[in-house]
Amino acid sequence: MLKKITLAPFSKDDTLFLKGFAILLIVLHNFFRAVNPTTGENEFWFSGLYIKKFFIILGNNPMEVFNVVFNFLGHYGVQAFIFISAYGLTLSYQKNRPRYTSHLLHRLDKLYPSFLIAAVLYILVVILSTGRFIDNQTLADLGIQLSLFANFIPDKALSITGPWWFYSLIFQFYALFPLFMWVVKKFNTRGLVAISILGLIATVLLYDPMRQVALNPLYLFVGHLPEFCFGILLAVKKELKLPIWLIALALLTFVGGNIFRWMWPIANISAAILLITLIQLLIRVKGKMNMVSSFLTFTGAISMYLFACHGFLRGNFLQLANYFSSPMASLVIAVLFVLFAIMLSMAMRQVETSVRAWIATPPSNAGRYLRVASLLLLLTGSVGILYAQNRKALHEDSSTSGKVAFSATNNFEEVGDSPKRYSDSLAFSGHSSFIMQPSESYSPALEANFSTMNYAEIYRAEASAMLYTTDSLTNAHLVLEVWHVKDGILMEWKSKDMAAEELAKGQWQKMVFDYDIPRFYRFPDYKIKVYMWNNSKGQFLVDDLQLTIYSR
Repeated sequence: MLKKITLAPFSKDDTLFLKGFAILLIVLHNFFRAVNPTTGENEFWFSGLYIKKFFIILGNNPMEVFNVVFNFLGHYGVQAFIFISAYGLTLSYQKNRPRYTSHLLHRLDKLYPSFLIAAVLYILVVILSTGRFIDNQTLADLGIQLSLFANFIPDKALSITGPWWFYSLIFQFYALFPLFMWVVKKFNTRGLVAISILGLIATVLLYDPMRQVALNPLYLFVGHLPEFCFGILLAVKKELKLPIWLIALALLTFVGGNIFRWMWPIANISAAILLITLIQLLIRVKGKMNMVSSFLTFTGAISMYLFACHGFLRGNFLQLANYFSSPMASLVIAVLFVLFAIMLSMAMRQVETSVRAWIATPPSNAGRYLRVASLLLLLTGSVGILYAQNRKALHEDSSTSGKVAFSATNNFEEVGDSPKRYSDSLAFSGHSSFIMQPSESYSPALEANFSTMNYAEIYRAEASAMLYTTDSLTNAHLVLEVWHVKDGILMEWKSKDMAAEELAKGQWQKMVFDYDIPRFYRFPDYKIKVYMWNNSKGQFLVDDLQLTIYSR
């Protein structure tokens, strides 16, 4: 009778197999999480509603199985990447204990080039899709992400494209890794257990306070210490024998962590144990599934590039999936998206390989450093030229164009079906405002249908609202959506948020959100919808919600 499952050392091919499995989970999760119907996921925030939606959607239409499974569970592929990163780094560190500076530079040399190539590719995608260089705020956010400190800055961890939060996380682990190895040398596996427990305690204690200032311990290394320690443990021990009761306990805590808020902090380590056990079992039979094994191993070899680029390549594929609104169509489009992202990842890898070979050509270090400097100057110079041209075009738009094609304002003077949602004691203009109650509260919306205007000439939308709060827990979102009118399909969802520390307490404050309308939406079948959303525990008032569309 089987009483234990042995986790054996990972070979290089085994590592690629695991990475391929994990990256496909992540890529498909980030695709299906935006394909209707959505369940939500307990990744950075918890809601017991998500698992209920999982079963409701699946019960109503079993054909949505791929959608809901990848939407709800696919993000746990990150835990496999955290594990294998710790595992591989530990093996490398044990063979050659470099100085701290050498260790960090070597890690950055492996991590950063693909990230930088993806950033350049992102700028090109924006230019091709909108005809414009990225705006000032996006350029600043891109710089924050490339600094590898985005997760320490309120509301910036998921900026530009959601998956990039991982770069800041893994850099934190690289920076602290020698300390973890010192703990292992000093205290053996007891030190790893202690680090894991301290990580769980810190995550629980820091979660609510950090959320109040738009941060999250799950963006940081502290929120994933058990998974890191799990990878270090297997590398140190070479082999682990996990009793069946531990696997069963991991399954119970994983399920419970997606149902009960108090169990949620241990769901990630439970998922890591289950995933690594599953991967080890698959590795033992991968010889019987040659085509699948070869594909996963190949995908694992380009996983770093696939991770870097897939987030900002989803847009058009998501529009197609939501347009057809069919489970089978969504699956086919998801496969096409994965194949497209893989091909682009192969091109990114080739670019990096060629650039590295070009840099390494001079025999002297001075020559190599000169080539690196010239490449960086070329990149920064190109960005500067594009930025200057974009500023000039924007100035021309504002000075010679900028005609108002549509404008509407909701002063919240007409009390609707819910009079308790309106305040007649405080207003920015008129005699009433709308009360944004805590937790998932929405304001009445404004809409602009493109069929009512010269749609070919429109180019920018501006949404604004006046906000008032005295609550330190307030986090306000000004939301803009693009809809396909005929089919009732949500094509794009954008928001600008204002965290508690940005809101001036006890006075009215204006919130403004600009949106460059892409060319492919400038048709009569589309409309823009704006509204306020309160997903925080605080309460605030909104008045003078306004939507303006500009044309050339």
